[in-house]
Amino acid sequence: MTTGSSVDLEKRVRELLLAFEKASTVDVGTILQHFTSDAKFWIWGLQKPPSVGHDEIRHGLEQLAAAIKDFTISIEHITVGGNTVMVERVEKFTYLGKHQVTLPVVGVGGVDADGKFVVWKDYFDPSEMYSLGAAKE
Repeated sequence: MTTGSSVDLEKRVRELLLAFEKASTVDVGTILQHFTSDAKFWIWGLQKPPSVGHDEIRHGLEQLAAAIKDFTISIEHITVGGNTVMVERVEKFTYLGKHQVTLPVVGVGGVDADGKFVVWKDYFDPSEMYSLGAAKE
């Protein structure tokens, strides 16, 4: 990675998470600019297959933006090693217009030499989402 430091990668992940917070009010293209064109993104967690490439990621993000509102992220910890970043965070949002959700998440991402994410995986317990009607498949 040519960004040169863990501080640069931490800044990139903070920018990405800020773009997620704004996704309900701006085009998801703001998020896509942080990913390579062939990136793999486990938008719905590891319970489901990843979205691969900008078209699939855009579709998944648009579905997500339609289902959640008032989305905020509280970053608990960020750690960087090489081209990999791990983020412990708490997401809060309104699901399907009526359910207030607080979801602890750990995200793991990897970047290429240009500092764009080639992979992003979110780890969380999906049981609360399932209890609110989220599809299991």
